[in-house]
Amino acid sequence: ENRDDTEADRQTKTSKSRTTLNSEKPAIRVGDRVVVEDCPGHWSWASPFTVEAIDGEMVKLEMVSELVEIERLSVING
Repeated sequence: ENRDDTEADRQTKTSKSRTTLNSEKPAIRVGDRVVVEDCPGHWSWASPFTVEAIDGEMVKLEMVSELVEIERLSVING
């Protein structure tokens, strides 16, 4: 019985960690096409943006003169 409980505990922990991983945004890399959450209206014509550089939590986007916080970005498919 203890083995079954241990195995069940392992499966629960594994499924919880998978759920956590699946709910996270994919990593953003240079060259990715992204959209900006709460994008300022004067940027919207250039969306989606291409990531030109990443410096810690800040990202340089093509056609935008200021750096944007990485957590405001979402990678688009295609």
